[in-house]
Amino acid sequence: MNNLVTAIARETELFVGLEYTPGVQVLPTDAAMNLVLAAGAGSVQQMMRQMDDPQYRNTLSKLDPIITAFDVGKWNFPTLIKTVAGAGTPAPPEIDPLLQALFGLPSDLTQTAWFGNNTRAYLLKPVSPAGTVYPSFSLWSKVGHMMYYVCGATCNVGEFTIAGNDLCKIAWSGEFMRHGFCGTDAVAAADTGSGTSLIIEDARKYFLANSADQFMIQFLDYFTGQPTGVTATVTSINYDTNTLTLLAGVARNGGDLVCPYLPTGTELGTPLYGKYGVARLGGTISSKLLAGLPTTPYIVQSARMTFTNNLRYHPDLKDNQAYPTEYTAPAARTCEGEITVFAYRDLPTFMYKALRDPLYQDYLIIPMQDRNASAGRIAEIHCPRVEWGTPNVGGEDEKTATIPFKSTASPSYNDEAAVVYASAPSSIVSSSTTTTSHS
Repeated sequence: MNNLVTAIARETELFVGLEYTPGVQVLPTDAAMNLVLAAGAGSVQQMMRQMDDPQYRNTLSKLDPIITAFDVGKWNFPTLIKTVAGAGTPAPPEIDPLLQALFGLPSDLTQTAWFGNNTRAYLLKPVSPAGTVYPSFSLWSKVGHMMYYVCGATCNVGEFTIAGNDLCKIAWSGEFMRHGFCGTDAVAAADTGSGTSLIIEDARKYFLANSADQFMIQFLDYFTGQPTGVTATVTSINYDTNTLTLLAGVARNGGDLVCPYLPTGTELGTPLYGKYGVARLGGTISSKLLAGLPTTPYIVQSARMTFTNNLRYHPDLKDNQAYPTEYTAPAARTCEGEITVFAYRDLPTFMYKALRDPLYQDYLIIPMQDRNASAGRIAEIHCPRVEWGTPNVGGEDEKTATIPFKSTASPSYNDEAAVVYASAPSSIVSSSTTTTSHS
């Protein structure tokens, strides 16, 4: 078998699905799984802790370290913001599991008084007397001949970037409990060609992190390199005998390639371009009512909004596990961002708000839509109580200002921000509007 085959980034496939129980693996064939298209390079990494041996020995030589346990895993990847066209309440987007993991709640279809009819809103999670637990998800990431699975993944950061010269994007990142992998090898000549014990040439290309974990494989014909149509589920690995134990026996031929398998997913939605839609600023921050939303257009070059949950795994609990199993949210979340604008005449008012009236608050809406604002193809970030920081003015030709902000909660809590999918803008502003509040 030729091992000199390079994995290519364009071959990336991702499946994401919320777990029914934190840390209990969800297979890619489960109904909870969504195909999610990455919009750039991502990573999955988990290190095994190694500690230097502290024992004194009469030598200048350093011996092998002591192997201890797995550290907290880290993951990240970017996606585009996409919407699914259609009348009525917008369908769940492709990134629905990630939004639920970030906000902590399923989407809400009842916020019509705030956002209007036919809206799907992602609202921030409140604390719970029974324990505040953000949902976790399983992630399957396949790149060419390699596949990782991740269990107990949490979404700690979602950074939304909406710029007038680019597609709308989100950079996602977080932690996870454990992961395993599946490479590509070949059926060994010693294999019987059937049964649940599959003998391969090198079992070290495969790893299950937990006895309850599984992954799926497929067989490629030795001569043609094409799938034979046979798939199987691997439940355990014996590295001494190079044997994969299968959930059910399947027929195979010696020399056939044993490769990772993911199902054929359904791509959802159309990407949104940052130029379309006009930001709005002002409104009534005291009540979350449609009538109080800002209607005054405010022209920006770009906007960024970052949600940070401050979730944390605890890898050092004495729980007889080789990997971290418990996570909490020990600190308050933050919702903050920035807008970049030309240095219009009203720029000093932002300086006034930041320096002389730092608790002054605006309602800011950052829209995303296709160029015709067709039904179902609109998304908005709502920040009802924005407090501004000091503008940073620069630019070689036209002067620009980057204005940071924090979005804070009302005394009702958990209303710092929301992401809304709608069939129409929550406060009608034409995408062709050329008027502006800058004067």
